[in-house]
Amino acid sequence: MRGMDPDRGAAAVEFALVLPILLLLVCGIIDFGRAYNAQITLAHAARESARVWALGGTAADTTARAQITATGLSGVTAVTTPCTFGQPTTVTVTATFGFATPLIADLAPGLTSLSAEGVMRCGG
Repeated sequence: MRGMDPDRGAAAVEFALVLPILLLLVCGIIDFGRAYNAQITLAHAARESARVWALGGTAADTTARAQITATGLSGVTAVTTPCTFGQPTTVTVTATFGFATPLIADLAPGLTSLSAEGVMRCGG
C-alpha cells in the first residue's frame, strides 16, 4: 500500500504511556496547592484564636473562633496554654485535610493532619 507509514501508531502509544504521568503531576500540583492554602488558613485561625484567648476568652471561645475562621477545613480543634498577664500564651490549632487524588494520599499520609500555632501576650 502506498502512503502507509510504519510508525503511524507510535504517537498514540507514546501518548498513552505519558498521559498517566502527566495527570498524576497535574493532580499533585493541585493537591499540594490546596494543602498549602489550607495551611495558610489554619495559621490565620491560630492567630485569631490566640487573640481571643489572650484577651480573656474561654477555651470554648478559642475553639469556636478557630472553627469559624478555618472555613472549609474539617476536624478543627484548638489547644491553649495557660494565660498569665504580660506573658506570651500559645494556641495550637489542628485540622484534618483530605487529598483529592487517592495516589497522593497514599504517598503522603503524614500530611492529612495540619497544625498551626498562634502566640500572643496575655492581656493584650
